[in-house]
Amino acid sequence: REIISAVQSVGVPARNIVVYDRYSYEIDIGSYQALLPPGIRILGIQEAFAAGGEYEPNVYCDANFFGEWETRSYMANIVTHDVTKIINVPTMKDHSASGVTGALKNLAYGTFNNVARTHRAPYTFTNPLIGLMCTVEPLRSKSVLNIMDGMRQVWHGGPLTQVQDFIDQSGILLVSTDPVAMDTVELEAIEKKRQDKGAPSLWQQDPKSITSNSEEFYHDASKNLFFRQPGHVAAAGKLGLGVADLKQIDHRRLAA
Repeated sequence: REIISAVQSVGVPARNIVVYDRYSYEIDIGSYQALLPPGIRILGIQEAFAAGGEYEPNVYCDANFFGEWETRSYMANIVTHDVTKIINVPTMKDHSASGVTGALKNLAYGTFNNVARTHRAPYTFTNPLIGLMCTVEPLRSKSVLNIMDGMRQVWHGGPLTQVQDFIDQSGILLVSTDPVAMDTVELEAIEKKRQDKGAPSLWQQDPKSITSNSEEFYHDASKNLFFRQPGHVAAAGKLGLGVADLKQIDHRRLAA
């Protein structure tokens, strides 16, 4: 609501503001309709994991990872045709496949369909697909601002865990025009938290850490479902999407 208020304060009318998410059911669970101001358009691109949805057939990424029959992932119509600028609002959390879910993955997997095909346990091709998707126009040029909700930080079991032991009340917000820089800072923060908690590094590639038991993964920080790919952040930097070197990032901290 605060983001919408700020956008309206510079003269953008409610009818020109769209809040979208990939799945309609997640919008319903989050009660978007009740919480957002009147006049705002609210859109779920597709229903759960069902086929179809509002996607543009002429804008897609084509890549074959595991011999899947459908090798294309299509961009959402809302991005290709409707909006002119995107404010990306990810949350700070680890991810069992990509290492972290941040600005880049939120943009890529929130805008394209058919992305679950990049995972086949214990392997994942989130690197390089996340970065590649973020280079596709018009997503790349329309994404102008990233605001990461780090009030709570998920450091294990992401993206779906509800285990409170793995959710830290970090109380921070990150704001950046550079999604790579934002995710680099996020990656460092989650890696440090895991280190503080005695959990293995997100970069670990030990076969002994892999489990096919999701309950074991959700309750044991030493276990994971995939060989994580946090390198997707630096890979996106090499594609020209931003800065992945902490020493070169202009990172300013403001206290409340």
